[in-house]
Amino acid sequence: MPRKPLLIPALLCLSATFAPAQADPTLLSFTERAQKSVTPDTVDVQLRYEARGRDPASVQLQLNENIGRLSKELHKQGIAHATGAYSVYPEYQQDRRTGWIGSQQITLTGRESAPLLEIAGQWQEKGFILGGVNFGISPALRQSVRRELIGEAVKAINETAGTTARALGMQVKGIARLSLDAPLAPQHVMAPAAGALRAPAFATPVAEPGTLDVDVSLQAEVLME
Repeated sequence: MPRKPLLIPALLCLSATFAPAQADPTLLSFTERAQKSVTPDTVDVQLRYEARGRDPASVQLQLNENIGRLSKELHKQGIAHATGAYSVYPEYQQDRRTGWIGSQQITLTGRESAPLLEIAGQWQEKGFILGGVNFGISPALRQSVRRELIGEAVKAINETAGTTARALGMQVKGIARLSLDAPLAPQHVMAPAAGALRAPAFATPVAEPGTLDVDVSLQAEVLME
């Protein structure tokens, strides 16, 4: 009787090499700010003329004549200026119209406050009312300061990212996202007291600009492993 062949099942060995799973990079989000106080380099002086009359036409005529005289003088001196709010409305006493009131504003603009304030004092003697003095920062100066502050904020971002990564036993791999937010500096307003506006003798107004803050903020997202 013939012998049957012995069937030995083959043992298939499957092997695979598994690389250790790498952790996802850590994302660090934070904001750095830089700020600097600067002396304002622009000033606005606001003057207003008020008129009263029996009818709107006479009130408007007074406004046009007085604002026109001041505007002409400012043109001669090369002082930048612009007219502003203009209004004419009825005046009442005990529900009876007694006349009309009108007012118009004119704003003087310059780099130095002293000449503008001297003009304001002179024209107060001619019936004008000093509405306020606003100190501000010109776009050119603001942009120059911003460039300086951006550099400081970027340096702070690198330092903060490096310090945080070392504390966690990690390394900075790069900046994933960076956004800049640089709000405009507010203006400082000096408004004279109401009682001083119509004083019998008008001295030259005094105003000091002080300083204004320009600030820059950078929002960063940094990758660490």
